[in-house]
Order: sequence, then C-alpha cells, then structure tokens
Amino acid sequence: MAKRVFISFNFQEKGYQNDMRNLFAGLGGRVEATPTVVENDASAGGPSAIKAEIQRIMGPCRGLIVVVGDVAHNSPWIDYELGYANSQGIPKIGVRHPNATGGVPNNHRGMKVVEWNSQELIDTVRGW
Repeated sequence: MAKRVFISFNFQEKGYQNDMRNLFAGLGGRVEATPTVVENDASAGGPSAIKAEIQRIMGPCRGLIVVVGDVAHNSPWIDYELGYANSQGIPKIGVRHPNATGGVPNNHRGMKVVEWNSQELIDTVRGW
C-alpha cells in the first residue's frame, strides 16, 4: 500500500484541494505518496462526528499537507487537523497555492510553508 498523506484545505477553497491532487499526478510519482482527504460529509452529526471522521482518515497517514490559500488561517477545522496531527506525532507542512497569499492558522504560525511544485515538497514527503 502506498504511503498516504492527509490534505488539509478550507472547503471555501475546494478547488485548491483538486489542484493539489493534480500537482501530485503532474509530478509523475516524484511525490512518493497518495493524497487523502475527508470525503464523507459528517456535519449532520455535529462537531464530534466531524472530528471522528478526520481522525479516522488522518490516523493511518504518514504526514499532513495544509493547502495554504487565502482563508486557511481562519479555518477552525484546519486548526483542529493540525492540532490532531501534533497530538499524534504526524509531521506536517504547508504548501502555498500559487494563487493565494494567506497563511496557516494563527495557532500554528511558524510551521514550515513551502512553495507549490517545489523540490522541497517532494523531499519532505519522501522523508515521511
């Protein structure tokens, strides 16, 4: 089974998540992992159901990539995902979308953020 990495993104910028999947595909296997996202809408069950779904999907992942868009810094769910990754010892990195200027959530300022389509992204994921 291929190494999986969790892709964290703000649902207002869902297209950026699709761009990340395309980036993985476009790099022709140089990013040695399979991108994984929460696809089931658990919101009808409230915050505890959303947290459980995030934990279920992220649990077996070897790392977390935050797609840094214009509104990621305001996302309570990205903040939760980063906090959960910290609690589980899951390494993380931010990747700035080329059309965005925002940052990571304030609670995670100082987290490493790399440019889109960079060798640094490839090398980081390879190391997970």
